Amino acid sequence: MKFNDQPNVAFPNTVLVRQFEAVGELNYALAKAIRAAATKPVAADDEPAGGGFRSDGVAFLEVDDQSVAQLKTMIGNAASGYMANALPHMYDGAERLRDRVELESWARILRARQALPTHTHDGALLTGTYYVSVPKPIVDTETPDGDLVLEHPAGEAIAATAALPFRTEMHIRVNEGMAFLHPAFLPHGVPAFEGGGERLSVSFAVRLRVGA
Repeated sequence: MKFNDQPNVAFPNTVLVRQFEAVGELNYALAKAIRAAATKPVAADDEPAGGGFRSDGVAFLEVDDQSVAQLKTMIGNAASGYMANALPHMYDGAERLRDRVELESWARILRARQALPTHTHDGALLTGTYYVSVPKPIVDTETPDGDLVLEHPAGEAIAATAALPFRTEMHIRVNEGMAFLHPAFLPHGVPAFEGGGERLSVSFAVRLRVGA
């Protein structure tokens, strides 16, 4: 008997990893801009700066700086590509979003023993991060310390009845010059790391414009 298989995937969490090359000079300039802007302590674990330091407001990519303007273009292109390929699988009417979206952005600094608690971005379409500086202790460790950890939105519920051990989280080894984009409803966080150096990043969220 003849047959024709049509493999497909139901409700995937689509992510995009875009590794930029030859960005040493750009990242050097971005690091200066981030250190100037990310001065607001973020409370976590009962410590005023347990969550590191963040730029105030939601418009870091609007800072009047050539390196920031270049990064905004890079992120905009990555976000446009992600939306064109991924959002139609997640939302009805995604093809009409081109002129109805706005970009939030912020810079963050994490140092030793500072962590980003697991969170989502309610109401956003997608979110992502560009990594400017990744300290050697993060690169060298085999643990998720200092990396990006994604959690399955329904992981615990599925794992309780899964026939095989179910992967409830994904550990993403981040690199300098890497942009990582994913659905805003996907829980994510950053475990604290030990050692010297600063983990510098620029994050963003794409939302529908109010009143659109």
